[in-house]
Amino acid sequence: YPGRDGHFDLYEDDGLSRDYQRNLSSLISFTWSDSSQILSVGSRQGSFPGMATNRTFNIVCVRAHHGLGVEETTHPDHVIHYNGSGVVVPCSFPPSISTSALLASASSSSTP
Repeated sequence: YPGRDGHFDLYEDDGLSRDYQRNLSSLISFTWSDSSQILSVGSRQGSFPGMATNRTFNIVCVRAHHGLGVEETTHPDHVIHYNGSGVVVPCSFPPSISTSALLASASSSSTP
């Protein structure tokens, strides 16, 4: 979402064993820079047996009437075929967009 920097870590392990206690897991960091409007997807850290080495990330640059509410966004802005190496994704927004406009749009399009 535009308006503020953000960070998210995607953690994975096999979901079955206690191998995570032996550091058999992976971590992918996502960092949003609001000033440059860039999403950075970091290099994968770690691994575990059975881990998917390639993934597809559908990136949605949230704005009014796109990526808001509970409905799935059918047309992502970027599709990343991730292989574990870092990727930089530019997201540009119209100059008139504001965080308050996004929040107002999200409130009117969400369902209880």
